[in-house]
Amino acid sequence: QMNKVLLIARQDLKLNLRNRWILGVSVLFGIMTLSIAYSGMVASGYVGFQDFRRTGASIVSLVLYLVPMLALMMGTYTFVASREYLDWVISQPLARWKIIIGKYCGALGSLILAIVAGFGVAGIIIAFRIGAEGSWRFMLVALHSVLLGAVFLSLALLLSIIVHRRQAAVGLS
Repeated sequence: QMNKVLLIARQDLKLNLRNRWILGVSVLFGIMTLSIAYSGMVASGYVGFQDFRRTGASIVSLVLYLVPMLALMMGTYTFVASREYLDWVISQPLARWKIIIGKYCGALGSLILAIVAGFGVAGIIIAFRIGAEGSWRFMLVALHSVLLGAVFLSLALLLSIIVHRRQAAVGLS
C-alpha cells in the first residue's frame, strides 16, 4: 500500500518540477546567496567572497522570509489549484490519508530540490573561491531551511483542507 503513496508522491514531484517556480526559486536562492557572500563585508572595506561562517549567518534572514513564503504558496497551489487531478485521485480505491501524504511528500521533495540546488551551487562556487572551511555551518542553514519549509508546507496543507476555494486559500497563505 505504501507503493501507492510513493506513486502519488513521484507524480506530484514530476508535476512540480515542470513548474517554472522551482527553477526560479533555485536560481533566486543561488544568486542571493552568492551576492550576500560576495558583498557581505563591503562595509568593512573588503570586496570579495566571505567565509562560510559569515555567509551562513547572513543568509538566515533571507531564509526566514523566502522559505516560508515559498512553502505556503507551493503547498497551497499543490493542494488547491489541481482540483481536477485531486478529484480523479480521490475517486480511486485509495485511502484519503495516503493521497494527502503522497501529495505532501511530492511537494516536499520539490521544495527540498529547490533549496538544495540553490544553496548547493552557491556553496560549491564559494568553496572553490575561498575553501571549504566552515561549510558545515552553511549546510546546517540549508538543513534548517528544509525543516522550516516542511513546517510551512504542513500549514499550507491544513489551510487547503479547511478552505476549498482557491482565492481564499491563497489569500490566507
